[in-house]
Amino acid sequence: MMDPNKRARRAIERTRGVNAQPQEKSEVDPAEVDRVYDALRRLPRRQRAIFLAIRIDDLSYAEIAEQTGLSLAGVEKHFARAIGNLMRNMHDPKRHWWRRWL
Repeated sequence: MMDPNKRARRAIERTRGVNAQPQEKSEVDPAEVDRVYDALRRLPRRQRAIFLAIRIDDLSYAEIAEQTGLSLAGVEKHFARAIGNLMRNMHDPKRHWWRRWL
C-alpha cells in the first residue's frame, strides 16, 4: 500500500495535470500536500478508501463495488460524499469532529 503522503501528492499532481497548460511545469507545495493529507485523514474510513481507489488507483466503480460488496449506487454515493466532505475539510481545517461527517 502506498504511503498516504505520496497518494496525496499524486492526487494533487494529477489534478493539476488535468488543468495545467502543456508547457507549464507544476510544482507541489508541501504545505498544500499536508492540507490535502489532513483533509483525507479526517474522512470516514470507507469514504476515504473509495475516494483514493477512484482518484489514485484508477479503479472503476464496478471494481470497487465488487471488492467492497456495495452496489454501484452505493459506491457513487460514498464517492460523492467523500468529495463534499473533503472540500469542507479543506475549507475549514478546524471543523469540529461531529461536523466532519455532516
